[in-house]
Amino acid sequence: MTFGDFLYYTGFHVEYTAVRVGRGLAALAHGAARALLTLLAVVLRPAVRAADSFKAALPHPRQLAGYAVPLLAAGADAAVLDVLNDLKDVTPAATNARISATHSPENGAEKTEKSERELHYDVKYPYDLSHEEVSDTDKALAAAMEAIADGPSIAVLKTILANQDVLELVGAHSHIGSNIHDADAFIHAAKRMMLLRKTLWATDAYILPEIDLGGGYSVAYTDGEDSMDIDVELTRLADAVNSTNRALGMPAPAISFEPGRYIVAPAGVTLYRVGTIKHVHLSDAKDSDGNPIAERVYVSVDGGMSDNIRPALYGADYTARLANRTGSAETMLARVCGMHCESGDIVVHEVQLPADLKRGDILAVPVTGAYGRTMASNYNQALIPAVVAVSESGAHVMLRRQTVDDLLNLDVSE
Repeated sequence: MTFGDFLYYTGFHVEYTAVRVGRGLAALAHGAARALLTLLAVVLRPAVRAADSFKAALPHPRQLAGYAVPLLAAGADAAVLDVLNDLKDVTPAATNARISATHSPENGAEKTEKSERELHYDVKYPYDLSHEEVSDTDKALAAAMEAIADGPSIAVLKTILANQDVLELVGAHSHIGSNIHDADAFIHAAKRMMLLRKTLWATDAYILPEIDLGGGYSVAYTDGEDSMDIDVELTRLADAVNSTNRALGMPAPAISFEPGRYIVAPAGVTLYRVGTIKHVHLSDAKDSDGNPIAERVYVSVDGGMSDNIRPALYGADYTARLANRTGSAETMLARVCGMHCESGDIVVHEVQLPADLKRGDILAVPVTGAYGRTMASNYNQALIPAVVAVSESGAHVMLRRQTVDDLLNLDVSE
């Protein structure tokens, strides 16, 4: 090989390697860019869709009724609302304040920056308060109201007010959770709703006539659980609502509640017929209290997750009783299982049942009036059972049992 050939081959391989490396880096950069764009699309798409949906709803304000919005703007410090825990030092200067923007867009131009807000105090009282002399509690309340005034809840309420030709703003609704045992969380939410109402008065001179504080009042599903003491806890809640409105200088609104589960759940009992009973010997097993057990009895019934999905969906606990006769005093640790082809189809995770339980017996599972029938399905083509009303004067069918013909009638023949 001549020196010229050596230079040629060396140059060729160097160039070839450089091209390969360059193409590899380009492909890597292209892949990274695509991955970044994909990530941004995944992250931003829900926000863009939500914004587009909300924007589309503005010309059609009826759609706004379906939105659940937070009280404060994203990133706002919720600690600003702590003033609601102690309003005893609030003065009329704060409770009669008005919140207004110090500047706003002109000629229909869009906002380019957040409008500054100014709190205007009412000085018609014997003590003439200037802005500098306002108490710390009044300033804290003003800061809380300003935070709410910048939040999305007020924005939605203002949108509804701006469309009073098609909508009537009668109130606001909150929902904080489910199966809550005391009023502490409701009191916390109620105070915030009262401040939202106060802030809307300060910004738009509109008093919301009604506040719906939602539901979530607990019931006892098993012997070891407690239900909310409605008399005690709602008295506490009423006192908090009244005292908050007095401190804010507002008339009390009409208060609505949604005690659906509290009323309906204890009113319902589901009856199951016992099928197969299987004794399973265990090793190194413990019951729910941590006690070692050597055996668990699996009791199958003619229902399950198709008529009560809550145990499979939430891990909800229930109990059961033998309903058609008096059983033996001796009991056995049992797990009541449904008829569906699912390992999670459990009706009652753990219950003591009479040791002489047999096929054909009837088990009663109480506190199934809520979220049983309403969440029932035809999974595995199971038929939804009847609902029977029972009272001291007798019984009658409220909702008939579903039939196979009901399912077949859904078929459409062309």
